[in-house]
Amino acid sequence: MRAATAATLAGLLMGCQPPQREIGDVWVRLPAVPGRPAAAYFHATGGVQDVAITGITSPRAGRAEMHESMAAGMRPIATVALDAGQDVRFSPAGRHVMLYDVDPRVKPGTTMPLRFAFSDGIQVTLDAKVVAAADPAPF
Repeated sequence: MRAATAATLAGLLMGCQPPQREIGDVWVRLPAVPGRPAAAYFHATGGVQDVAITGITSPRAGRAEMHESMAAGMRPIATVALDAGQDVRFSPAGRHVMLYDVDPRVKPGTTMPLRFAFSDGIQVTLDAKVVAAADPAPF
């Protein structure tokens, strides 16, 4: 991800290419109690046009929902704006993806595919690094 960012920035400085939408630092924290939901986190940067993240799924989870933490708990969110050139972070105690019914074969140290869907119809699948509940964030 960092190499891709450097290449994108170099292209911008030289005027050779428009900025591209990027998703990186993708990871999943497994629950402390088996059977509870896992949570996914990532960093996204918008490209040349405003879009929205309209959903995130995984073949290793029964369902996934984007959520936002608030003082009174959390609430589901249907879409997240990814404006041109802007950064969006899904991080602990903030926006996150709840992953329900995660395949029990998903273990710390492995990866888990996450598919990101956008309002312009583009879909991107990335492998998320999986960590245990007590492990520090990898990014």
